[in-house]
Amino acid sequence: MPKNKKYIIDVGANVGDTLTLMLNHTAADFILVEPTKSFVKILKENVQKKLKVKKRVTIVEAYISDKMENYISDVSEGGTAVKKLAMNDTEAEAPTFTFNQLLKYCHVSPKDISLIKSSTSGYDADAIMSFGENLKNIKPLLYIETDIGSMVKNPQLMVEQFSKFWQMDDYLNNMDYKYMFIFDNFGNFICEGNFNTLKSIHQYLLNNRFGISNHTFDYIDFVACKTEHEANLTRKIIQTYLNTYGVVKIEVN
Repeated sequence: MPKNKKYIIDVGANVGDTLTLMLNHTAADFILVEPTKSFVKILKENVQKKLKVKKRVTIVEAYISDKMENYISDVSEGGTAVKKLAMNDTEAEAPTFTFNQLLKYCHVSPKDISLIKSSTSGYDADAIMSFGENLKNIKPLLYIETDIGSMVKNPQLMVEQFSKFWQMDDYLNNMDYKYMFIFDNFGNFICEGNFNTLKSIHQYLLNNRFGISNHTFDYIDFVACKTEHEANLTRKIIQTYLNTYGVVKIEVN
């Protein structure tokens, strides 16, 4: 791969929907990570035959996690895959990499990553934290889905996911991600905040799942960045997004 080339990494690429949205708005190449075989088949067809961007895309069939365990995918009728523990190596649907192992596998320098998007139905903390301390020395934008329990009905698993997201919130703060821009799963912008804001919303979502509070939205997506320059750019883009969809701010005296 060429030196100094910028890359966007999409963990949980599914069939390429994020790629389709981003493709014409960046010169970066894409690393698409998707372990579910039925999705990978469609993803490859989309990249090669419909989008015709094979030269700009690397597809990696793998799970990304900080736990080196074997996984399989359980695909819902809605087309969402949730990873589950496999019984043994032979049952595993795809290998498991940390983020650092993924970059070595793709021969990509960490400093050349411009954006990481992660959407893995509740296991995004596992993926992001697999960077370890190496995320401290680079500053890609992060676009992360945090879903507590919408795809798992087991209360213990919900609590485990919540606990892992709380760890991730602290981890991002320790990695110098100071600015968080938070959306609900319907695409509505909620607020700008920091890691404590994320922790409060994750607690709210857990309470929601257990019926302690009324059901509102299912999960959040958020953009995280390290610098004021990136935060200002993100604010401008969000304002353009809100203006495009006719969202107005009601002023109260």
